[in-house]
Amino acid sequence: MPTNPWIAPDATASPSLRARELRRRWDEYLSEGRLNQVRWPIADSWHRCEVAGIDPSRSRAPTLAARREIGERWEAHPLEGAAPLIRRWLGPFADDGEHLTVVSDADGLLLWLDGNAKVRSAAADAMNFVEGALWSEAGAGTNAIGTALAADHRCRSTPLSTSARSCTGEHAPPRLCTIPKTVGCSDSSTSPR
Repeated sequence: MPTNPWIAPDATASPSLRARELRRRWDEYLSEGRLNQVRWPIADSWHRCEVAGIDPSRSRAPTLAARREIGERWEAHPLEGAAPLIRRWLGPFADDGEHLTVVSDADGLLLWLDGNAKVRSAAADAMNFVEGALWSEAGAGTNAIGTALAADHRCRSTPLSTSARSCTGEHAPPRLCTIPKTVGCSDSSTSPR
């Protein structure tokens, strides 16, 4: 296992291979209570999700807000003004790697997605990865956006939900320099395969 528990092991392995291995470990956790070779941030998330009654076989994150409401929330969000800068610096990498660039609010509600239209469409169809969907742990189970927000720490992980298994993401809860609290989560996620 890596020294830093927040870094996903073997980042060079295919997302689907990592997801299968994580699923095997999840099954061991449910059937035997074992957490062998599970990084503690993921184990903590599994425990939080289990206590909350979250079903990892849930196929989609719930949509909690309509497009108009999301637009209003995004316009009022402190990171909205940074969207052109985010797009300028992350856009080329996202396009080349079939990633989406995402910003959520502090509750895990997706406010802004940017990236290739084909990748966006696939993510929307496969797992409801759209503006207005709730990607907190309570909404989508163990996933890097939800775990980053719950733990208030940068996180790289593979989601456990059935529909999102082949995706990985790098997520960080940004803070405003003048406000010592988390304002949301920035995300770069691979396309579902």
